[in-house]
Amino acid sequence: MIASDRPPVLPIVEHLRATIDAVTVALISGDSVQLLTLEGQLVDALAAALNVRVVDVAERQAVTREIDLTRLALHRCAALGSALRDVTAASLASLSGCADYDRDGTTKARERTTGGVTARA
Repeated sequence: MIASDRPPVLPIVEHLRATIDAVTVALISGDSVQLLTLEGQLVDALAAALNVRVVDVAERQAVTREIDLTRLALHRCAALGSALRDVTAASLASLSGCADYDRDGTTKARERTTGGVTARA
């Protein structure tokens, strides 16, 4: 295959970055359905990127710049995901002190004490 017959790499890397950016937006919005949808798209985008073996000289500068932008998008997405994991863990930890749940997800009735007054939940 001669150099001019190779498919351009830039659109592959741009698609990968766009998919990572879409995951970030879904994380910000809390759209779990969109996150699940994007999971398959991310797998496809990564598979396409992993199949790249050679970048033409004419495309190298643009591809390098796009890879740098993709790396930044990935770091943003990872930081956001980490922050959301921490918030979720803190929220669940705080709930464990104020709510008891049965195995089926329903809350158990229990006594709560508020300001010296005992009340039934």
